[in-house]
Amino acid sequence: MKKTGKKRLLFVPLIAALFLASACSFGFPNTLMNTNNPNARWKNPSGSFKELGTIYNGFGPYYFLLFSDIHFGKKNGPSQEEFLNFIDYHNQKVMNGEPHEDSHAATPYRFCLFLGDAAEHGEEKEFQQFAAFEKKVIEKLREGDPSSFERIICVLGNHDIYSKGYGYWHKYMFPGTPGFKFTTVSGGKTRSFYGTDSASSCFGSNQLDFLEEKFTSDPNPKIFLSHEPYSQLEPENKSFMVSFDQEEKLKMMKLLFENNFDAFLSGHVHSGGITVRDETVDYTVKSFTNNGGEHSFYTIKIDEQNKKATVYRFTEETWKTGPKASYAIALK
Repeated sequence: MKKTGKKRLLFVPLIAALFLASACSFGFPNTLMNTNNPNARWKNPSGSFKELGTIYNGFGPYYFLLFSDIHFGKKNGPSQEEFLNFIDYHNQKVMNGEPHEDSHAATPYRFCLFLGDAAEHGEEKEFQQFAAFEKKVIEKLREGDPSSFERIICVLGNHDIYSKGYGYWHKYMFPGTPGFKFTTVSGGKTRSFYGTDSASSCFGSNQLDFLEEKFTSDPNPKIFLSHEPYSQLEPENKSFMVSFDQEEKLKMMKLLFENNFDAFLSGHVHSGGITVRDETVDYTVKSFTNNGGEHSFYTIKIDEQNKKATVYRFTEETWKTGPKASYAIALK
């Protein structure tokens, strides 16, 4: 019996070692990894969250660019030229001082947001392709206004963590942390933007607890940025809260709605969607790819004086004729 016991003691750690090895190889979520487990990415919350400071301070309405789900590495790859041409066209209008109500306004784009899924397979070359595209976008934005923010501000997407993708995302994407905050000031009114980590279809309790502390100490009105939608748009589409239990869902809703939350901007569902809830809006943008998204990209006008954000949707095929659609969001 003693002899058999020794064999069992040797056998158990061998099985455990094999399990951990296979888990790391195939991306099985466990606390030893910082890729697929949201709590692992937030094991040290302060190191997973970056304060970017105030990235715009001015008067009157301001505009920024927004797009999501470009998926470099996807078959037949994303089209890029018309988006770059769109920025050139806008810059020309700025230089000529030509006002336009269709968001080709005679004011520069102040920054650019990307809501996740830069890569299709999480491969390094895919993030390098995004970095090359980013360089072109920023060069053109700064031609229109040298004071424009110097990087595309990026949310983490679920495709971005495939394989070894999270390490590459951290290396190539800005700010390189799964959570971030920046502020804008317009006419003396400060607004906070929070980028969050929903890349595993949930927050995870570490991030939830951390953001609760951040939100409750921040009196500014807020816009929430996520890859996966807050709302479950269709039965087959997951929301970022899909893994929350009921208590956590209520805590998250309380966190948002009691802390000056205005709008939730997300991607992931390529066909997009809008959900209105009380005095807030969940706006899921159509994808930059052509998989249900019509090669869509957006400009957003923030008008603090009139308490309104206007979302303009353009497509690469039709942008010259103006936006395909627009939507107004009430701001606090």
